[in-house]
Amino acid sequence: MSVPIINPTFQQKVLQKNQAGEDQWTTIDTTSSGGKITFHIFCALAEFERGLIRERVNAGLAALKKGKKGGRP
Repeated sequence: MSVPIINPTFQQKVLQKNQAGEDQWTTIDTTSSGGKITFHIFCALAEFERGLIRERVNAGLAALKKGKKGGRP
């Protein structure tokens, strides 16, 4: 099951307004093919990172149920 990280309506608004990642150092031109693929790659990386965090949290909760002490030593 895939949980979208970015709300699809937000993603559409960003693509329409051409303001993805706009800051003082870089901009992504989401009207071009290269800009769209860059935006989608960043979304995929964010979803991957969220999955890793979820796995770690679930592993920690499972260890806690077994009686192991969690957290930093």
